[in-house]
Amino acid sequence: MLNPYEKRLDDTERKTLRVLSSMKLKRKRPPSIAELAFKTGRPEWKIVRALRGLNEKGFIAWEHGRHDELRIIREWEDYPKRRSQPAIWYD
Repeated sequence: MLNPYEKRLDDTERKTLRVLSSMKLKRKRPPSIAELAFKTGRPEWKIVRALRGLNEKGFIAWEHGRHDELRIIREWEDYPKRRSQPAIWYD
């Protein structure tokens, strides 16, 4: 089991996940890698790497070459809440 802080998404993974989530509402099928590259402004190789990372971190279920079977498991990142530190004032 990964530590919650190890599941942090990089920028391309986060943007790809957001595009997947928003396009899921508009379409009956997942977007192609070319469509994801266009929507995110990233090259296709970065999209494939982001999809692999999202799959490994448990955000999506996906197999390379079986893009039509992509499923979103979690649509956003969940992090443990950090305790706020009281402000210390010095005179």
